[in-house]
Amino acid sequence: MTAAAEPLPAVPQTVTGLSWDVYHGRACVWCEVLLMEPGARPVARVEEYAGVHDLSTTVWGCAPCCQARGVGEAP
Repeated sequence: MTAAAEPLPAVPQTVTGLSWDVYHGRACVWCEVLLMEPGARPVARVEEYAGVHDLSTTVWGCAPCCQARGVGEAP
């Protein structure tokens, strides 16, 4: 039997407050560690618009955070 996954912290609803690295998909959305190791996964799409400008981005999670939270595992 496996341990229960940690609850997912809320993924930001807007891009406001995301660091440059998280916004550009270079760092984990939860721990903000740079995604240098294999196993990173896309976690969510954060959509935001400023008038006609699309500020949306895909946020990523590092392998340890995704594994601890059960992201990407088969149901």
